[in-house]
Amino acid sequence: MQEYIAAEIWKKIAELNSAEELVQLAGKQWADGNWLMAAKCYQKAAKLGSTEGQYLLGECYEVGMGVQQNDAYAVRWYIRAAAQRYGKAMCSLADYYYHGIVVKQNKKLAEALLLLSADRDCAAEKLQEWFGVEPGRTKGVAYHNSLQEAEQIMQRFIEACRGK
Repeated sequence: MQEYIAAEIWKKIAELNSAEELVQLAGKQWADGNWLMAAKCYQKAAKLGSTEGQYLLGECYEVGMGVQQNDAYAVRWYIRAAAQRYGKAMCSLADYYYHGIVVKQNKKLAEALLLLSADRDCAAEKLQEWFGVEPGRTKGVAYHNSLQEAEQIMQRFIEACRGK
């Protein structure tokens, strides 16, 4: 019975060409503990251009769920999603650049990723811990200048990613 269900899920993955549906199916598989199938769904969604799929595939590689743990692949997928401004990916990628894990340490880029991330909870916590930025610091000339500099750093990062 289990083999039949698994075969049906593999068939469904092969037939689906909607990144959104693949991410939804992956979520169900993840919840059921079918990490390999979830990772396959995220992989296909990521290749179809889904920023959520790219981010979640990065998470799979970061923690080794459904795939062999591989920080380099995690960074690769986080970069793809972060270059499209996916907040959670920007926050995860900031960890790698801040600590210099499988990438050259770049604290300026880590800070820029966090300043521009839409994932405010994650970003605020790390900005305070790593850079001493107090929560709610969203006004004033200094903050505006920080955002402008972060935007420039992010643009250079995106251009460098496109060149690879």
